[in-house]
Formats: sequence, structure tokens, C-alpha cells
Amino acid sequence: DKSQQLVSYVEDYLECVESLPLDIQRNVSMLREIDAKYQDVLKEVDEVFEKYQGEQDGTQKKRLQTQLQRALIISQELGDEKIHVVTQMTELIENCSRQMDSHSLCLQEPGEPERLPAERRSSLQDSLAPERSSAPARGASATARAASPASRRPTAPWWTTRSRSFPIFPPKKRSPSR
Repeated sequence: DKSQQLVSYVEDYLECVESLPLDIQRNVSMLREIDAKYQDVLKEVDEVFEKYQGEQDGTQKKRLQTQLQRALIISQELGDEKIHVVTQMTELIENCSRQMDSHSLCLQEPGEPERLPAERRSSLQDSLAPERSSAPARGASATARAASPASRRPTAPWWTTRSRSFPIFPPKKRSPSR
């Protein structure tokens, strides 16, 4: 029984060691592609905004405003897509780590000192449920995807998803000193 657990551990370990770096690299490449699209959209926003500021015609100004809104919506969607990819990366790493930890607990001899910190053990025991994944199944309906564990988790606060170039709070206006 122990030898079978050891074989299972080694197989899972090798699978993680082989596949995790490739999966992470694939996701990093996706992030770079999304970021390139995002940079293009930001350039478009800048160009349209410049035209908007210089435009005198009301109908043309309205058309530029609509174009600006569309570009901003696309930029938000790209940001959401990047968050989704990062969430997938985090889940890949967590699942691999949880799998290795569960094998480690199974291979531990009775009476041997615990190798995992207590909080990690309790979270591991709580999470021995099937792996979660934020990737929707092929052919899954929107309702099924909305009910997935990934969609029930709290999302990060809005200020952690914004670029550092945008201040959270606007700078205070200073009154002239007397």
C-alpha cells in the first residue's frame, strides 16, 4: 500500500514538474498578447480623445464620444481577461501544491512529526475536494459557468486591478498659504 502511494506520488510529482512550467509559460504568453492589445486600445483612446478635444462639430463630437466609450469598454474587457488568466495560473499552482501536500500527508509515518504547518494542514484537509478550475468546460452553458466555484469566490477589490499609473485618490488641492 505504501509503495503504491509512493508510486502515485512520484507520478503526480513528475506530471506537475513537467506540465506546470509549460502551463505557466502559456498563460504568461497569453498575458503578453492581451497586454499588447491593451496598449493598442490605449493608443486609440489617446488619439480619439485628442480629436474629441479639438472638434467643434456637435455630431462629430458625439460620434467620437461613442468611439471613445467603445474603446474604454474594450480596455475594461481586456483587463478582465488578464485577471481571469492570472486566476487560472493561481489555481494551477494551488491545485498542484494541494496534490503534493495530500500525498505528503499520506506518506507520512504515524508518530513522525508533522511536516506541514497547522493552518496549511487544515486548509489542505478542507480542500481535498475535487480540483477547481476557472476554465469553462467546452459546450458549458453560461449558467453552468456562472455556478462554477471560481465564479463564487470573492473577486479582488477594484483598486488591486488598476494600473499603478492611476492614483486611487485624486491629489488634494492645496490652498495657498498665507
